[in-house]
Amino acid sequence: MILRIVEQIHVSLQKHVLMKIQSKKTKLTLTVRKDIIEKARKKAADRGTSISQLFEEVFREEEARPLKTEKDRALKRFLDSYHEREPVQALPQSDKELYRQRLTEKYG
Repeated sequence: MILRIVEQIHVSLQKHVLMKIQSKKTKLTLTVRKDIIEKARKKAADRGTSISQLFEEVFREEEARPLKTEKDRALKRFLDSYHEREPVQALPQSDKELYRQRLTEKYG
């Protein structure tokens, strides 16, 4: 009896966690060669999963994979710092307008 209740709670928690995870997902449309789509469908069917899950697995595995060389680590640091930066604000005038303005100031 207690085991059955624990199993029901476990299943309920799994469904709750799955719903939370799925609610954070966003739909993505990809353009891929037809032969790749067929391979992905077959691979997903063989694993008993979806193409979306396969796609997520690729990136989860990539994140978990340690960076082997100093070059890889440096590239990761650069990309991380790049994503943390504030976007560059657009100038109020175009480059051409600024150039004309500078020439006018310089030569009258």
